[in-house]
Amino acid sequence: AGARYLGIDKLSLDSIQTQLDQETQLTSKGGSAFHHGSNSLSPLNLPQSLITVLFRPLPWEARSPFQALAAAESAILIGLIVRRFSSVRLAFSRARDDPIILYSIVLLLLYSMTFSAFANFGLLTRQRSLVLPALYVLISLDVSLVPKGGRDGDVRRTAHARS
Repeated sequence: AGARYLGIDKLSLDSIQTQLDQETQLTSKGGSAFHHGSNSLSPLNLPQSLITVLFRPLPWEARSPFQALAAAESAILIGLIVRRFSSVRLAFSRARDDPIILYSIVLLLLYSMTFSAFANFGLLTRQRSLVLPALYVLISLDVSLVPKGGRDGDVRRTAHARS
C-alpha cells in the first residue's frame, strides 16, 4: 500500500534507489541547493548520510543569513553531542533493553538514509526538526544513574530508588 501511495510499481531496492534519485533532482533547485553527490542505500554511506541530515549546512557551507543560522544550530548540536558522548555510548549499550532508545536509533538511521536524498539545505533544516527528538533521547541519558560495576542495570529502577 505504501509503494502504491508513493507511485512505485514494484517495491525493490532498485525502485527505491530510482525514487531517491528523482527526489534529489527535484530538490536540487533554488538558492539553498548544494552538490549532493550520489544516493546510495549502501550501509557504507550511512555515516555521510547521518552527517548530511543531522548537521548540514556546516558553518563554511553557509551562503545566506538563514543558512548561517542553521549552521550555528548544527555547530551547537555537534558540541552538545561531543559534551554528552558518554550518554550516546550508554544509549547504544542500552538499546536492546530499552525500546525507546532502540526506536530512536532506528529512526535516526532510516531517516538519514532516506532524507539524505534532499539536495537543498532549506528542506533539510526543516525536515531535521522531525527527527531531533530522537537524537535528544540519545544525548539525554544520565550516566550517573547507572550503577557502577557489573551489568548496566535498569536506569529507571535506579532513578526511582534514589528518590
